[in-house]
Amino acid sequence: MGLSAEDMIDPAAGISRADVQPFVYPYDNELERVGVRGIYLSNYIRWDAKAQHEQMIETYGYESAVQQRTFNTYEDVHCFHSAGVHDYLKYLKLGYSKVTDHASREIRLKRMTRDEGIALVQRYTTAEPDDLPLFLDWAEMSREEFFACVNDRRDPRIWQRGSGGEWSLLDSVANHRDGPGVEAARLPKVEPCVYRVTPTAEPNAKEDAYLLMGRGYVDKYDYGALEDQPAGGGLTPRTWVRPSLF
Repeated sequence: MGLSAEDMIDPAAGISRADVQPFVYPYDNELERVGVRGIYLSNYIRWDAKAQHEQMIETYGYESAVQQRTFNTYEDVHCFHSAGVHDYLKYLKLGYSKVTDHASREIRLKRMTRDEGIALVQRYTTAEPDDLPLFLDWAEMSREEFFACVNDRRDPRIWQRGSGGEWSLLDSVANHRDGPGVEAARLPKVEPCVYRVTPTAEPNAKEDAYLLMGRGYVDKYDYGALEDQPAGGGLTPRTWVRPSLF
């Protein structure tokens, strides 16, 4: 939504600094002080997320899971909502979703034909995720409130509202199976696109509680802090701990 955690502080709504502190991103002077620098491996090695996930499955027992809104069983398996409500919001706002991203990547890597990709986009894009009631219960929102918030943020360049209030897409990749330049750019499929579903290491675990993950370290500006970090810094040494679940 383009908001930082600090933007959500609202005493009138009962949201304090302490409430949002686990979601505050480190400040620039914090990052500079410890010498953090972003280095992207894909700048140096071939980035093939499917192959790399499969190496992690074989080497470390990485777990995969069936997803609701994409054929990709490897990404975002750690979260109730990333491939569910989060991705559904992307579709409702922008008219396309994660499955389009995943299919495009598989086409580029020659594991999927363009026609296969379009078929998968049509299959998954409009599916309403079954984790939506879980999110609405946690957020104490009704379906009507949820869609009222989303409808105000739909991109009018791709969404159109009818006289009866219904929404429809102005265009879709399915409308462009053929056309100028498609054949010239078409890539051959050279290997199958098969995503594995692994057994879980905790088959008896009950996922009946709603978990939020906090930051992975604690200092004087973390949990329970009531004030923002001073502009001059003044940091205390950090104690590294396992990520908190609460």
